[in-house]
Amino acid sequence: MTKEELRNALSVSSKSNRKTLSKVACEMENNEPQRYKHILSKTNWEGEALTAYRSYQNARLLSTVFMVLAAVVVIASYMMGDFGMQLLSSGWMNRYALAAGILIA
Repeated sequence: MTKEELRNALSVSSKSNRKTLSKVACEMENNEPQRYKHILSKTNWEGEALTAYRSYQNARLLSTVFMVLAAVVVIASYMMGDFGMQLLSSGWMNRYALAAGILIA
């Protein structure tokens, strides 16, 4: 990808441009890991690069949060499935164990 194509992808926020930029980032992460780490460790961004870096950091944070949330939902749905229903019907103390298990998950 040429520098002009990268500038165009950074200037216009569209789904296809975001996909293009994510492909470039993945390729750089796989092919040039030292350069990729150096770019991410940089803290003195300015102008358009600062906006792009903040967007990347926000997307990375949201992706992590949603992956954790998905894991919690899967664990909670398992607990509320057959296993959870057996606990609920077998006594009042087990209800608290079920609630604690969901909170820990």
